[in-house]
Amino acid sequence: MSGTKGDAQLFRILDEKVDLLMQARQAGEALRVAEKAAEIAARAFSPEDLRRARVLRKMGILLRAENRPQEALAAFEQALDACEAGADHRLRARLHAHAGFLADELSEESAARRHYEQAVALEGDADYLEPATAAVIHNNLAVIRKSEGRTAAAAEHYHAALAACEAAHGPDHLEVAVLLVNLANFHLNENQLEDAIALHRRALGIRERHLPAGHADLAWSQAHLALAHQLRGEAAVAEPIYLEAFGIWEKAGVPAGSGAFTVACENFAQLLRNDGREKEARQFENRAKKLAG
Repeated sequence: MSGTKGDAQLFRILDEKVDLLMQARQAGEALRVAEKAAEIAARAFSPEDLRRARVLRKMGILLRAENRPQEALAAFEQALDACEAGADHRLRARLHAHAGFLADELSEESAARRHYEQAVALEGDADYLEPATAAVIHNNLAVIRKSEGRTAAAAEHYHAALAACEAAHGPDHLEVAVLLVNLANFHLNENQLEDAIALHRRALGIRERHLPAGHADLAWSQAHLALAHQLRGEAAVAEPIYLEAFGIWEKAGVPAGSGAFTVACENFAQLLRNDGREKEARQFENRAKKLAG
């Protein structure tokens, strides 16, 4: 539909006010103004005019900030409908990213998958998404592909996530370490132990350079690395790494109900039993129970 020149002028004023309020972190007032601007845009602009889609995107961001995720997702999907006829692929890719993250939060897996796939398809080699955003999307898609049993596709997305994260932060960053661990554990589950060990060692190195000695994340990296060596039949290599991890946990504490800690303890106890050290295994299990509370 086509509105009046006055509508267009009023929309511009309101849209600029939304930006100012967002910069001032006045989300509630910004949302109220954005809703009014979206009403005007719906009547004032033709379907191919992207101003309505852009203000709906702002509404989605503000609704999310106001902890209204279902309404935020609806706003992003309305924005996608509004820009379907337009050629702004960057805007569409970013809207799909917003919608995918919200659908994931809301446990709407089918919608999340659809939006992530669309974002990646639009992204291509065009860099429409911020690298950090692309990293999260690829990592989330990798998890989805893995759950579907599509291991080759999962590996592709894990590698893409790591590359995007390195582009965003450089190769020696704690966020990169997180994705290295994810990729390493994927290789571990595929019994590609050499790759898993190399990736876990790199992740541990990053954490050692950036975290204080005794930080709990160092223990998690060490436990992952120790398991990879254990599965490779290198118990003599794995044991001191496990012990260093447990030494950190004894000082730093263990999160209540930590399943990962329980698994790490079971793995180390099994290593001792495989070496014929049953008494040490039982002693360690008692020590671990006390630590877990």
